[in-house]
Amino acid sequence: ERARARSSLTLAVLRDVSASMQGPVAHWCGRLVCALVDAARVRRWRVGYVEFHDGAERHLFEGRLFHDRYAALRALAARARAQGRTNYQAPLRALLDHTTGAERGGHAVLVTDGIPVVGDPTIVRERGELRARGWRLHTVFVGLGETPAILHQLAHETGGTCARVLPGPGGGFALTAERVR
Repeated sequence: ERARARSSLTLAVLRDVSASMQGPVAHWCGRLVCALVDAARVRRWRVGYVEFHDGAERHLFEGRLFHDRYAALRALAARARAQGRTNYQAPLRALLDHTTGAERGGHAVLVTDGIPVVGDPTIVRERGELRARGWRLHTVFVGLGETPAILHQLAHETGGTCARVLPGPGGGFALTAERVR
């Protein structure tokens, strides 16, 4: 029964691939996604991967968003491409549209470097559905400016955490947790 309970856990990774997500930032975000997939593999969680910009690209396997094809997900995360503008509504809608009863109560990680300029910037409907379905949304902001308030709000309302990534010494990046406001 413990094995069955563990295998029903899900992780959704929502990665911003808008035009600003290129170069070292894209490489770092790819490494973050690979680390998340590796952590899910160790725990035998099913993983869903959505890349977003103006719209959302769901990476399905046999028609399912959540699966255990870890090597394939790592390969997708390693590609570096950037296009379009930032839209938070599209990946959240993609996640909610592919969620079934088995995926209730999962964890989602939203990785972005910008504020939404396409779609509903307040994502009120999606925030409510995430809460109702028991999803915890963890946000990671990659950038020098202030973390957008909507990312704090998403994490706070869903019981998730908020983190920030800043350029570190030697061209690396440093990930730090932020207090959810």
